[in-house]
Amino acid sequence: MVVILCFFTLLIQKVVPVIPVLLIATLLDSGNFILQQVNSDGSTKRVLWQSFDHPGDTLLPGMKLGVNHKNGHIWSLTSWSSLYSAEPGAFTLDWDPGEHHLKIKQRGKGTWSSGVFTNGRFEFLIPDDDSKKMRYNFSIVSNENEDYFTFNYVDD
Repeated sequence: MVVILCFFTLLIQKVVPVIPVLLIATLLDSGNFILQQVNSDGSTKRVLWQSFDHPGDTLLPGMKLGVNHKNGHIWSLTSWSSLYSAEPGAFTLDWDPGEHHLKIKQRGKGTWSSGVFTNGRFEFLIPDDDSKKMRYNFSIVSNENEDYFTFNYVDD
């Protein structure tokens, strides 16, 4: 884990008093980069931004694919336009909360589906070795606040 401490002073319009704000930027072992405002005792006041809420083209363990119903934010992956350009490309990977499956779309048109998620597995995703043991633990969260897919590695 890497922690970067920043101390900022914010001026609110033309008001003379200053408000000190302590920000901490942390790169977690998971790969999530978090920017948070902290209290003077070091406790977290609020998370301002985190990279796992803005996935690019790579899905890391613990990241979400789905939708946040509270603010309408959608977590999905988007391909790069080319090997050397991170501009959004033609492909996306999305979670369909209604049908409980992953979908790859090319320019908005469905081109692949993982099949329905039941009993901890997807219909069309099979283990990649001869032991037939899944290397990942897939999870689905569905409630009034959010619907999403996530995964973690299975410990051997």
